[in-house]
Amino acid sequence: MNIKPSLFQTNSRFHFVYETALRSTLQFEEEEIAVIMLCLTFGGKACPSEWGAASEIFCDLTNALLNDPSWDLEELYNPQSDELPEAASPMEGVELGQARELAIEVPVSDVGSTDVYIDDLFGFAADLPGTDNVRRLERACLLILHALARPKHPNEPIPRHPMASEDKFKAEAGATELKMVLGWLTDYRRLIVSLPHNKFVAWTNELQAIIDSRKAEAKQLEQNIGRLIHVAQILPEVYHFLNRLRCLFERAKKRGRRPIPVKDDCLADCRLLQLYIRRAHEGISMNSLVPQKPSIVYRSDSCPHGLGGYSSNGRAWRLYLPEWLLYRATNNLLEHIASIITVWIDIIEGRLQPEDCILSMTDSSTSEGWHKKTNFKTDPVKADCDFDPEEAEVRTEICRQFAELCVKNKLVHHVQWFAGKQNDVSDALSRDDDRSGEELTNLLYLHCPEQMPQHFKIAPLPQEILSWVT
Repeated sequence: MNIKPSLFQTNSRFHFVYETALRSTLQFEEEEIAVIMLCLTFGGKACPSEWGAASEIFCDLTNALLNDPSWDLEELYNPQSDELPEAASPMEGVELGQARELAIEVPVSDVGSTDVYIDDLFGFAADLPGTDNVRRLERACLLILHALARPKHPNEPIPRHPMASEDKFKAEAGATELKMVLGWLTDYRRLIVSLPHNKFVAWTNELQAIIDSRKAEAKQLEQNIGRLIHVAQILPEVYHFLNRLRCLFERAKKRGRRPIPVKDDCLADCRLLQLYIRRAHEGISMNSLVPQKPSIVYRSDSCPHGLGGYSSNGRAWRLYLPEWLLYRATNNLLEHIASIITVWIDIIEGRLQPEDCILSMTDSSTSEGWHKKTNFKTDPVKADCDFDPEEAEVRTEICRQFAELCVKNKLVHHVQWFAGKQNDVSDALSRDDDRSGEELTNLLYLHCPEQMPQHFKIAPLPQEILSWVT
């Protein structure tokens, strides 16, 4: 439901004092005119928090009313409730989506709940047989808005429209299983959020235009970065690959309207980001947007001459570098490669399903950070540490490779650091190259049984991964 802007006029009713009106002033320098807004604008820097001062109260009161069993919705309601569209179930007959177990405890209530973003209120309720949860949700929002805006007296001397935006009210306020929320198509029956088709086509084509022309203007880059930030709201991995585009945008601003050449590393990011846009269009499970318990946990480690890791399902591996590859990469880079290989094995061997939530655990805080960002320095002058341009390029390529694996297989990946003293199994896998798999397994069961999963077995790496590493 959308709240009419007149509710947020800059008056003392909601403590919007004159300073806010002045900060929202539109200035026309050439005409030497300043226009003071009597209604909070979206463009005013001070306005979002002022909007929230009222809309958050509105949301909290609605939630309180929903949980009040003494409220009789047939006796106390907003007259505008009679104009509500009927509740619709366009997905009738479609199988219900399955929620996964959360990693945290949250209060559970079937009476419904609401949330708010500036002037848009969103309500959710379980339509259970024998309850009026949905009807209560519809009427609660309107009743609170009616009360906050002061109900009109029958002899009101000043004409006033209802506070709920009427055009959007009739089109969007009805309860339904399929609804557009903040630019996303939300399917509450199958628990899926997706990017609308028109945005998918337009945004993909815009990135393709940059790829084909190998150049872009500042305004074009700014627009695409804004769109990708929108995608990152449900696919936060997108932030991982925006750094080079942001740097390119900063340089492009200095050229005015002249286009700036786009280098290969940015073009590679654009191609990967197209995959993320397609993934968002295909639909993301709402399970992916909440802290859920991981399906599989991975642990890995490395040393200068070897790598190793294993999963909570017991699949273990180890790789010892040939002499001609020794000391050609830092141990931090080897740690990062090991954390990727451990997941990649299960992808190749078919142990992971779409929407699986996986957790990679590493005792390298550097590798943990590389899973979350790739803003590696490429300028030796500006680098704040020992710099190797070849390794920086390799790190970026590795991160893209892993991101592509996750997005194509629809995986939800998280990473977490843990202390090295809890990583004895991976440590041994990466170092003990003088023992057979059976000997090493027996020793590990003897010395660190608490770290050993069931069905632990060391097996060779798939050929695809061996070829990629070497």
